[in-house]
Amino acid sequence: MFPAGDLISAWVPLLFYLRSLEPISPLVSVFRGYVSAYIDLNRNGWLSPAEIAEANSLSMEEDYDLSNVQGIGFMTELTYILIDSNTHLTELDVSRNNKLNGLELWSNGLTRLTLGEQPELLWIDVDDNALTTLDLSGAPNLRDLYV
Repeated sequence: MFPAGDLISAWVPLLFYLRSLEPISPLVSVFRGYVSAYIDLNRNGWLSPAEIAEANSLSMEEDYDLSNVQGIGFMTELTYILIDSNTHLTELDVSRNNKLNGLELWSNGLTRLTLGEQPELLWIDVDDNALTTLDLSGAPNLRDLYV
């Protein structure tokens, strides 16, 4: 159970995130649609702390045409992210997702990937992207890197 203050502090940014993406662009609304369909389990437009706790993986393969995954940092329990074949996706920041142990990000248009501190990250696949640098200093347990 969450104390009232924690509940409010968890819901307010998520509500803002879900509601703020309304008419921005069709490519942004694709991610919002994914979140609404697979993570917002009660379909109320809010991500509750319980829904966040249950969201441990995100899998958006080639059928999605993503340009933006703004708000992915709110899903702090993710341990695995798969995003592939989204050539419009050029930047990804997973620095708030510090429970990750696997990142599968091949065949996107990534020019920037921000990892931050990733103490549990074991492997990354960023093959077939446009990355010119990748800072792995925050991933001390990384065993496998595919570029």
